Amino acid sequence: AYYTFSKKDIKKINLIISKSLGKDFNYHLSALAGYKCTLKDISYSLGIVYGENSNSEMHQDTYATVAKGFIYLQDIADGNSPFEYLEGSYLDAAFRSKQTNKAVINNDFYSSGSTRLRGQVLEDAINKYELKTFTGSKGLFVLANTAGYHRKGAHNSAKPRIILACGVKRKGVVAKLISNLFAMIKSD
Repeated sequence: AYYTFSKKDIKKINLIISKSLGKDFNYHLSALAGYKCTLKDISYSLGIVYGENSNSEMHQDTYATVAKGFIYLQDIADGNSPFEYLEGSYLDAAFRSKQTNKAVINNDFYSSGSTRLRGQVLEDAINKYELKTFTGSKGLFVLANTAGYHRKGAHNSAKPRIILACGVKRKGVVAKLISNLFAMIKSD
């Protein structure tokens, strides 16, 4: 289950998080989002997950946020649903488009909105891109471009995975253009 926060709570979360971020955080966040953004543009949700769900399959976020972060609120080991990412898959637009097109053509409506990799295609992708598994201590912050393929790793624990998830909303091409133009004008 995922629980959202009020704007007032988000301000409090940002205040706490901002104390431990590097000065270049907004730069990296903007690079992932594809438009100029800052910590205040992030929305949060509390994720408490037991067992497997649709996020357990390797997938890309097609319509949702593209810059996502996860703060582990407990120690996360291999069997407690670590975040996993196919490094470099966000750069391969041809591969991602081919998978999305196949899902649409095959009437795989479950996959066409957030394309899933399964079977041999998944095995081939893991061989083509390095699978990164993010395990770590409570407080670990992972920031990723979720246009690339990612998943919630295997959940073999009796305990839930508890994370603070955050993300910047994806903007369309026109909205990005306007945002970036205003950012350029303001910096002059």
